[in-house]
Amino acid sequence: MKATFVVISSLSTPLVRFYSIKLGSRTVSEFYNFQESMSLEDKNKQELGEINSYIKEIATKYGAQEWCFRSEDSAEALPPKTPRFIEVNVQDDYGIRLYCIRLGPGIVVLLNGNRKTTQKVNDCPLCSPHFKIARRLSTKINYAIAEQQIALNHISNEITIEDDFELSI
Repeated sequence: MKATFVVISSLSTPLVRFYSIKLGSRTVSEFYNFQESMSLEDKNKQELGEINSYIKEIATKYGAQEWCFRSEDSAEALPPKTPRFIEVNVQDDYGIRLYCIRLGPGIVVLLNGNRKTTQKVNDCPLCSPHFKIARRLSTKINYAIAEQQIALNHISNEITIEDDFELSI
């Protein structure tokens, strides 16, 4: 499946440029899909608002520092480890997760996620597919950076891709 980078202009600032990925022939990015699907249920809306607040703070105050994210194998997730979303009245509800790839203090690729229903993400039927895609994308992107097929400009916070390069997962 082909993956294409998309700039998220509405979130990007001089401090951090946010990207997302369009997969295959889909018309919307992974991040847009996350926003849409999480806004459908009332129980997700508050946590979605908090994640969006984290993104704005990263964009305007902190930059994409490591401590702003939850480390998830070769990818990252929001919200960070503290504060955590846990529904105290609902067993096996660890709140929503947004998977992403931090490529430096000024470049973040926002992906997709869902409500985490198990302690281990690989056991969660809702999050596991998004987590696996995030890990695969992270591995492919980091390899392409090492092979100089993708260049990161940490001054302008831009990703530059060779014309013939195709990111496939």
